[in-house]
Amino acid sequence: MASPVTKKYALLLAVLALGALRRADAHPAGPAPLHITIPAPDGTPLAATVFRTGLETPVIVAGHGSAKARLKDLDDAETVPDRVVRALVEAGFNVVTYDRRGFGDSGGEGQFGDPALDGGDLNAVLDRIAEGALVPQARRGPDGRLVLGYSAYSMGADPVALMTTDRFGAMLLGISFSDMTDAMAPGGKPYQGWLTALLLLSRRQDSVISRDIRRLTLRGLRQRALARMPEAQAFLRERSLDCAAVKATDAAVLLMPGVNDTLYPLNHAARTFRCLRDTHGQDVRLVSQEKGHIIPGEVRGGRGLLNAIWPVENGFTVAQLEGRMSEAVYCPEAIGTPELAVRWFAAHLAPELAEPLALPPVCLSVGAEAGVVLSDLPSPGAPLPFEGVAVQVSNADLTADALSRRARRPGVDAPVFVPLVDVAEARALAGIPRVSLRFDERSAREARLRKLAVFVGIGVRRAGEVRVLNGQWQPFLINGGPYEDAELRGVGALLAPGDTVGLVISGHDVFFDGGAILTRGGIDKARVTIAGAVALPRLPPWGDSTLLIPNQRIPR
Repeated sequence: MASPVTKKYALLLAVLALGALRRADAHPAGPAPLHITIPAPDGTPLAATVFRTGLETPVIVAGHGSAKARLKDLDDAETVPDRVVRALVEAGFNVVTYDRRGFGDSGGEGQFGDPALDGGDLNAVLDRIAEGALVPQARRGPDGRLVLGYSAYSMGADPVALMTTDRFGAMLLGISFSDMTDAMAPGGKPYQGWLTALLLLSRRQDSVISRDIRRLTLRGLRQRALARMPEAQAFLRERSLDCAAVKATDAAVLLMPGVNDTLYPLNHAARTFRCLRDTHGQDVRLVSQEKGHIIPGEVRGGRGLLNAIWPVENGFTVAQLEGRMSEAVYCPEAIGTPELAVRWFAAHLAPELAEPLALPPVCLSVGAEAGVVLSDLPSPGAPLPFEGVAVQVSNADLTADALSRRARRPGVDAPVFVPLVDVAEARALAGIPRVSLRFDERSAREARLRKLAVFVGIGVRRAGEVRVLNGQWQPFLINGGPYEDAELRGVGALLAPGDTVGLVISGHDVFFDGGAILTRGGIDKARVTIAGAVALPRLPPWGDSTLLIPNQRIPR
């Protein structure tokens, strides 16, 4: 039975949970960290650090995010992934961290999940550990094989680890990811903001991004057709999860997607969850968190830009949360992320190292201090129809427009809110909504010719203000329609009596269309009329129709 739990002192509980790992009876640290270099199959040097506890315990291999490098000293653990490493060592696990190629002290060029290069690098690290000299006390199973775990965080780590090796007994995949095509060009629409962020990352002094990635990114920005470029299609496809190619079929897997992640939304983890559970019969859990990837400040121009584009006086705001991994998750009680990692690996690899952990199959975050517990991902409810919604679509450069403060100059309208249901009692909304869209042929003809798109999300109107839940917009190219039973991006929120849940439809999005004037030499725009239906996730017991009153007031 699903039930939201909101804790007044949840942050304090999370801090206490983190501190409990460093209690007086914690396992003492072993020898000083050992810094080594491991040659990749192609000879590229991979920098690694070994934290040995001196105990006969499993070895956890830990990765890092796209803007970071490996943890080399436990005293320097500042980010949540680094604190996970520290907590694992303090609990008694042996841990090996390494810099992905192109990052930190490793050589080569960053590949972002290349199955051959990044997969070969991971196997090289595992081969070195298996030799025995790095961690002589490493635990081995009855068959003589090392007992290994894997803790990864973004940067295409999920497909690489799942499709590269069968040597892991347990895995924790933070900011879970499965589909590079959907990340870089969702719905066939190049994600201009994240492509630009990738270029910015390639110019950092502590990273060297593949020239192929830089070239494809530049072409995607200039041509605005990334998903239609054959070489780009192959590049993105090979960095995505192929369910049939999964090798880690014996691993227990914990997926931790960010419900506010605008690059790798909840949908990615849901696909991996179904792949591992339904196709391979694995023990897999999905625990969503609040944080994740957002558009960096260098791209979006600072916090004030969002309200400049969707002014509050028009009744719209867009929710975007800063940060990467959350300090704590709610399942439904608060538990610090480092403690969660320790107890997850202990439960599956070394039960003597931590208290037992009983995770349900699914925990979905519905706010900074609340979560719902489910036996499965929510199924869609009954379709809620709408019709006659007129939206102006445009590729206008809203950044320049907002800064000029002349909102009507490009002819850009505010997003349209389509009310669907009124909330009568407090409840949660979490999961993946689905939508069907039909475009009036007469009005859509011009938009099809100009290859324009609409952007659709789930919104909540409260006290006259509409908030797009979790900042999640899904683009739909008008020339690709109609769309039947298509996924919207996953959401998670608590609803209050008096809220109205609805569809938000916009004809533009700065993160997708920023720079359009510069790249295309002008503005394309058209007005289209849309009809369709929305199916919201069904969460028992709130699916009872007495708590949701269908709202037929559709704007025309």
